Amino acid sequence: MSSHEKIALVTGAGSGIGRHSALALIKEGYAVVLVGRRQETLDETATLAGDNAKTLAVPTDVGNPESVNALFAHIKEQFGRLDVLFNNAGRGAPGVPLEEVEFEDWQSVVAVNLTGAFLCTQAAFKLMKDQEPQGGRIINNGSVSATAPRPNSAPYTATKHAITGLTKSTSLDGRKYNIACGQIDIGNAATDMRIIDLSHPLTNETPPFPGDPPVEIKILAHTEQTGREERQSLNCGLVSLPIHCATYMDAPYHFYADRPTIDQIPLGACTGPAIVLHIVDQAIIDAAQLDSFTDAIKKHRHVLIHTGWYRQWGREHYFTDHPVLTATAAQLLVDAGVELLGVDFPSVDLPPHEAHLVLLGNDLLIVENLTNLAAIGQRPFDFSAIPLAIVGRDGSPVRAFARIDD
Repeated sequence: MSSHEKIALVTGAGSGIGRHSALALIKEGYAVVLVGRRQETLDETATLAGDNAKTLAVPTDVGNPESVNALFAHIKEQFGRLDVLFNNAGRGAPGVPLEEVEFEDWQSVVAVNLTGAFLCTQAAFKLMKDQEPQGGRIINNGSVSATAPRPNSAPYTATKHAITGLTKSTSLDGRKYNIACGQIDIGNAATDMRIIDLSHPLTNETPPFPGDPPVEIKILAHTEQTGREERQSLNCGLVSLPIHCATYMDAPYHFYADRPTIDQIPLGACTGPAIVLHIVDQAIIDAAQLDSFTDAIKKHRHVLIHTGWYRQWGREHYFTDHPVLTATAAQLLVDAGVELLGVDFPSVDLPPHEAHLVLLGNDLLIVENLTNLAAIGQRPFDFSAIPLAIVGRDGSPVRAFARIDD
């Protein structure tokens, strides 16, 4: 390492503020250690920095002492020193009233936002006080929530108040070692979101329900032109398909003549916070199986069930041997206040359709034939399944997707 090279460490460097901060430090000539949960997002940051940038991507659980110790041992071995630490990694919890906060949610927020900052600060102190020249700079990412909390944000707000205390203590204790510590309190910031497509594609080979007509995608006009010269032709197609095909939404009118049709469903009901219940390889999903998820279900208007059945898509038994939901399970979801249920199999039940009758009879929307639910994991996320406004009809194909804040 040259005598002029500066080393920085940025936690949460795989997206958002952390990524942009890392890139800014690299632009100023720093070698930057990129820290975050996922190797792939850290690698993306390194790629954005360019071929000439000096980066080291180290997936780390900042709330785990062993993981942090291993990180700093790697830094000492690779660079011999650390000049800047940006404690940026953070996470929130579901926005629920204080009395409904789950202890596990509280613990996970404290582990990342507070314990992670402390562990990294402690390890940085040990390295900075012993290096030559001695000292360094520690920057903590606070929040306006440290002074002006939002409603239903107790875990996040508490940790950000604590970060202010950690910053002041670190600044005081670091003076004799030439270690300075400051804090930036950021308001709303645009962060990178990962989009996961949960929809099956539409092709002429898309399997319809047995007895339904096939999907037909026809070419009405075609062009080979690629430039901007005068148009001789264009591309235009015609699509014909059953309403309940590929990934689709059932409106209550599907089973009840006096209930809302798909065009009467507010778009706001088709998007919002959601959670996936991972109930894999179960043929029958009953109320007893959902009981263990009751607290999580009550916190989310949208609930998706992952069974893994989507992997059978295109096989002959896909429409006949799929998992089903019992009427009692359907009633549990209704009683919990769920407004939309999504499943990764073709229908929530089989004749006599008791689950359909319970769900649609309570105006609960159903999205069927979802895919890729295993990619979402355990954390809450934003879900969207947008139907076409087909006037007077019982459902619509949808483009369903998850938006996950990395």
